Amino acid sequence: MTHPGQLLKENGLYAGKELGQNFLSNPATAEMIVEKTGIDETSHVLEIGPGLGALTVHIARRTRNLTVVEKDRRLVPVLEKELAGRDMTHVQIINQDVLRQDIPAIAGDHPLVVIGNLPYNISSQILFKLVKDRRQVKRAFLMFQKELAERISASPGGKSWSRLAAVVQYAAKVSTV
Repeated sequence: MTHPGQLLKENGLYAGKELGQNFLSNPATAEMIVEKTGIDETSHVLEIGPGLGALTVHIARRTRNLTVVEKDRRLVPVLEKELAGRDMTHVQIINQDVLRQDIPAIAGDHPLVVIGNLPYNISSQILFKLVKDRRQVKRAFLMFQKELAERISASPGGKSWSRLAAVVQYAAKVSTV
């Protein structure tokens, strides 16, 4: 994996604050995250916000069924180049806002494992979308800002309990990995 700072600099790009972008830079961390998902070659994976490919490369090594949805059109050519340089031509890249993406169309007849390092500013919206499309989602491994993760996993009646926690916990078993 090429360091994100180097990729951004080489391509005259920057992390967009308006998109809440943050990039994983440690390959060992990315590998550990993907390993914990338990995906294998038969898994159908949807990665939300692949960015520069820090997780994508590790996911693509484990499965032949990977679709990534990236909103930032500036990053798509960089991601394509990174994947092509590793002969990872089996990754389908969709340049679109995941909130407008037809997740059932991506899933087809196969339940998805959803993976994403989500920007804080739309994490709640993405969770509501995944709850809505939960019949197509087998499991989801999502990275959040610590405060949001605590809200999602809050117990009923506690001060952090919220509509988001209630909806997500109704639809899924929530745990911290």
